[in-house]
Amino acid sequence: MQLQEMTIVHLTGLTIEDLFSLNKSTVESATPVKESIGKLPKAILAQLETNNNAMGVQMNKSLKNALTPQVIEMRAEREDRFAEVKRNVTTALKGRDPEKKAAAENIESFLRPY
Repeated sequence: MQLQEMTIVHLTGLTIEDLFSLNKSTVESATPVKESIGKLPKAILAQLETNNNAMGVQMNKSLKNALTPQVIEMRAEREDRFAEVKRNVTTALKGRDPEKKAAAENIESFLRPY
C-alpha cells in the first residue's frame, strides 16, 4: 500500500472552483482506504464529502443564475483594479520618494493576505 502524507495548503486566493476540485480530489483519494482509517477520520471524510456535494449543487445554481454574467464582469473589473493597486504599490516600493515608499509598505502589509 502506498502511503499518502497530508501537507499544509495555503488557501489564499483560492477560487471556489479550485476549492471544490481540491475537496473532490481529496475525497476520491481517501475513499479507497476509508475503511482502514478509523472512526473519526471516516466521519470527517463523510462530512467533507457531504459539504463538497452541497457546494457543487450551489455552484451549479449560481452558474444558472441570470445575474451570473454581470457578476463575472464585475469580478473581472475588481481584479483589474486590484492588480492596478498592486502595480502602483510595487512601483512606489522601488521608487526613491520616502513618503511614497512608507505608504506603499503600509498598503503592502495590508494587502499581503490577498
